[in-house]
This record gives sequence, structure tokens and C-alpha cells, in this order.
Amino acid sequence: MRMSMPVFTSIIAVAALSSSCFACGKYIVRGNGEVVYIVDDPNPRPVKFSASIEEAKDIAAKRGQPFVVLFCTPEVALTAGEGEKEFEEYRKAHNGEYPAWTVFDCPKVSDVIRNFGVCAFVKVAKTPANEAIFKEYDAQVNMLMLFSPAGVPLRATSGNSRSGVETMLQSAGLNLSAAPEEKKKKKSDKKKS
Repeated sequence: MRMSMPVFTSIIAVAALSSSCFACGKYIVRGNGEVVYIVDDPNPRPVKFSASIEEAKDIAAKRGQPFVVLFCTPEVALTAGEGEKEFEEYRKAHNGEYPAWTVFDCPKVSDVIRNFGVCAFVKVAKTPANEAIFKEYDAQVNMLMLFSPAGVPLRATSGNSRSGVETMLQSAGLNLSAAPEEKKKKKSDKKKS
């Protein structure tokens, strides 16, 4: 059996990318040869998103912790980090297609973000209404941007790369000592004493 070059290249790309840092989801090759990483199951622990950047700034300022914004397409905004209902609605509206994967579609990656002390999450879809926000932050679709508690942009990475997220958080000087799980454990240990 002889394969055409685009199909062969796509198969190699899938094999190489399958061993990457993604924690959930899977790669597929669409009919046009495009290799995409998809959400193959709804997030069992949906992410609670702030309604706006302003709301996230307020939360971050009160807690003294950073927040992140996912700049994305309207389609990605429908499902990124959402639960089973949104996942199934997307599939019905898109002839059974799976939505594109983001760092919010895997609880493991969302936990990594939280464990670095990030306190709020926002999605901003690229729509005419949000064009000024994209310009203000020089944002691109599929960009995850980290903001200081004061609302100052610090770093950005791809919205679908776990290793990119970890590198962004570490390069911003955040560390796992801010992890909410560790704080909870210390409180429960104190109660036992």
C-alpha cells in the first residue's frame, strides 16, 4: 500500500505529538490531512470561569494572586473547561465533531495552574465586541496570558500546551508553594494537633 506524502507526514506527526506533554485528549487526522488535538471526553471537573477580565482582576486583587485569560475563538469559548452539557451541545451542533483541546479541558492541567497560585480564569472569544480587548493586550487566538494581581500582563503561551503553561508560570516566578492543596493540608494537620 502506497501512502501519499501528506497522509504519511500526518501519521508521523501524530506519532511524534502523541508522546508530548498533553495530559488528556487525543490526536486525530481530519479528512483534509490536518492533525488536531481534540477533547474526546467532557471535563469531569469543569473550570469556574470569571465573567470578565474586570471580575478576575477584582478576585486577584483581593487574594493577591495572579489570574489567566484564554483568548480564543467563539467555538473554543463554548467548550473550553466546560462540562458534559456544553460538550454534548457542541458535538450536536457540529455534526459529531469533537471540540479543539485547551489547557482547561484536562483537570490535571487545570490543577497545575491552580497549584501555582492562579486564582481566576477568564475566556475571551474573538468577536467584534471583544476586538478592543484583543488589541489592548496584543492577543492572538489560542493565547493563554498570565496577569499579575494588579491586572498587568506578565507572560503568554499557547492555550493548548501543558509544558508551555508550566514554563510560563515558572518563568513568572510562581512556584508550587502557593498550592491550594498544600494550604488545605496544613490547615487539616493543625486541626489534628
